[in-house]
Amino acid sequence: MFNNRSIFYLGFLLFLTIIITFAPFFKVGITTSDDLSYYMTYLQGKIFDHAWMDAQKAGRFYFIITKPFCYFSYIGDNFYLSKLIQITSLLLSYILFTILINKIFQSKPLALLLFLLLIIATPINMPFIAYPFYFTFSFSLLIFSVLIFMKYDETNKYKFVIISALCFFIALLFYETYLTFLLFMGIYIIVRNKNKIGFIKTFQNRTFYKEILPFVFIGILYVSTYFIFRLFVENPVNPDSFYLGSSFAKDLSLSNFWVVLWACTKAAFPSQIYHLSLSQDIISQNSMLISGHEDSVWYVIKNAELLTFINALLHCFLFVFFFKKLKNTIPLQKIGLGFLFALIFAFSSHIILAISEKYNAYEYENIKAYVTTYYSYFGIMLALILLAYAILKFSYKYKYIKPVIIGIFTCLVFYVSIFTSYTNENISRDWQRSHNRFVVIDELINKDAFLFIEEGSIIYSPDLYESSILGHGVRYSSFS
Repeated sequence: MFNNRSIFYLGFLLFLTIIITFAPFFKVGITTSDDLSYYMTYLQGKIFDHAWMDAQKAGRFYFIITKPFCYFSYIGDNFYLSKLIQITSLLLSYILFTILINKIFQSKPLALLLFLLLIIATPINMPFIAYPFYFTFSFSLLIFSVLIFMKYDETNKYKFVIISALCFFIALLFYETYLTFLLFMGIYIIVRNKNKIGFIKTFQNRTFYKEILPFVFIGILYVSTYFIFRLFVENPVNPDSFYLGSSFAKDLSLSNFWVVLWACTKAAFPSQIYHLSLSQDIISQNSMLISGHEDSVWYVIKNAELLTFINALLHCFLFVFFFKKLKNTIPLQKIGLGFLFALIFAFSSHIILAISEKYNAYEYENIKAYVTTYYSYFGIMLALILLAYAILKFSYKYKYIKPVIIGIFTCLVFYVSIFTSYTNENISRDWQRSHNRFVVIDELINKDAFLFIEEGSIIYSPDLYESSILGHGVRYSSFS
């Protein structure tokens, strides 16, 4: 399908578009109050002390083990190394997910289209950006666990089941949301055996229990440890309760539950980053255009930077190339089941979040996206790619419809590329302000400028409090 020369050129073009697409990320310094807190903790050398304290506050035993990973991206206190770790861990998750989809559907063009769309639509203001390594690495570990289990499928060597379960358990130590994905793993093992020997015989088969019991065991071990830990520790800040984001809602509201699920999933759709009201405010505040920013398709396209256009055309070329390579080999039933699973995966990523006290009772009205939107992103992109393939599949019978379909999809790719790049570039300027702010503070501290300010003086610094992303978070953290 791809000869050595085409692989070289395609690899070069993909590498080039990755560099261009992620360039704005290298302009972003400190993002949220959590990001700032982790960085300061690293500088103070109190990583393990804070890990234990946070474990007590949140009632999360796993913080003792994995919370130090939050500080990994700050190693060396080097801005560019931090950004490199951030992008590398993000790309690793994209690559592993692409490999997984290729193994499931046995189609390299389909997998490459998915990888391309993941790159094109990556939004710079997704909440996981504030955690440069923690969630992206752990999700990569989870995907790796699934790939290892598939290695068992190929070799029938039981050691891969044990390694897979061990990797999954390590991933669980980063976030309890992965319990939802553990359920999916169990369903996958059941369906896999059902397809081989039938549903009834599956539960009579010894091999099935050998495959699923390691995952049942890690699930029971994790949940039991989680709640036993809560019996023996106390939140030093509020002895009456743990962090509300890790506590079940006392009065669960189903309507609020669905609000959280929809809001966090909606944010994962391509170019949704641009349409968020918060993004519109940030773009307006940071636009470099003389006429400012206007929420208009033509205005955005007309005022997009030259490099944005070049990158969009590159995206379109790669999309058309991969799309035309698709063969009518994947059964429609498999596409339909994959599409359904992708949507279920996208929405279910927020279930544990949506039943927590904090987000079900208080934050449901304000939430626009969350860390779990990162997981939804994979499901939504997979669903869109499979939908595009299904539409293309129907066009194989009609000679003149196929070019029209490819043309429509290419225009959509161009739109997503332009609007995502435009938004990322403008939002990155807002975060540049936060980075520059701390550079200035460092300079003032080094020159002992604060020693010359008389006690009781009023310091006027509106940018510290009005910066649309970091300023508010810093203010809530009482940093001044």
